[in-house]
Amino acid sequence: MANALPKIYVQILNYQAWEDTIQCVQHFLAQKQVDLRILVIDNASPDGSYEKLEAAFKMHPQVELLQTGENGGYAKGNNVGLAFLRDKSFDYLLISNNDVRVEDPTLLNTLIAQYEVLPNIACLAPAMFVDGQEDQKHQAWRLPRFRDEVMASLRILYFIGKRTIQTSRYQFPASAMGPQKVDCLSGSFFLGKKAVFDQLGGFDEQTFLYGEETILGHKIKELGLQNYLWRAKHYHHDQGGTTTRLHSLLQLQRYWLNSTLYYQAHYRKLAGWKLLILKFLYFCWVLETLLIQIFPKRTLRND
Repeated sequence: MANALPKIYVQILNYQAWEDTIQCVQHFLAQKQVDLRILVIDNASPDGSYEKLEAAFKMHPQVELLQTGENGGYAKGNNVGLAFLRDKSFDYLLISNNDVRVEDPTLLNTLIAQYEVLPNIACLAPAMFVDGQEDQKHQAWRLPRFRDEVMASLRILYFIGKRTIQTSRYQFPASAMGPQKVDCLSGSFFLGKKAVFDQLGGFDEQTFLYGEETILGHKIKELGLQNYLWRAKHYHHDQGGTTTRLHSLLQLQRYWLNSTLYYQAHYRKLAGWKLLILKFLYFCWVLETLLIQIFPKRTLRND
């Protein structure tokens, strides 16, 4: 008797980007050698997304659709899906952004096969490609210390940190194509067993945007488990497509600050004076950003 196909749910969160979500679901429906179900969660979009998605998927028995009562952010929206799936019977869960494209029709089956042979594994992700190139900055990172947050706060500090390798970001050599141990994986695409997600207890809803993956990585490390990045495989990500359309740059940075302060205070127990330094650096970043935007415009006008 042939072995049963692995049962996998793909969970996708939508917010005011129903066209991207439909395209993303179509890519996943083309996956082979897996017993696939897709759960789409509309995060209380005010643009009629839910109705558009309902019409698009009503003839697809593999696709299920939920709607949240409010837009509580990435963590809360995904937790609605995790709660819905808790009593369902399946083997693996893939959390995916809605602006993801998967071109390899056997990617999920291949990831699952690799997952099964990795020791002490929590979650596995392929490399993230943005505009046709691997995005090593955003696909995985170490659990950030205070120093790492300082070096990431301003453009000049990040530039110095990158040149002196004082950064929480991994820099893998081209030859490192096997599964690499990492602390945190991008929330745009990662796979784990259902039992692992049940053990982790969902995302921390005190974050609205950013920081959710870092907190998840912290929990995984505390459980004695390990995340892996597999650079031999990849997916395509229109990184920030939805967020940059819907939020100003300053608001996005405010989300980053709030999540950073929360993680450092509640999970790493960072001293209060260090939290004040991070807040001060945020306001320096605002000034830096305004100067970069204003001065080139004035120069052009003077010319």
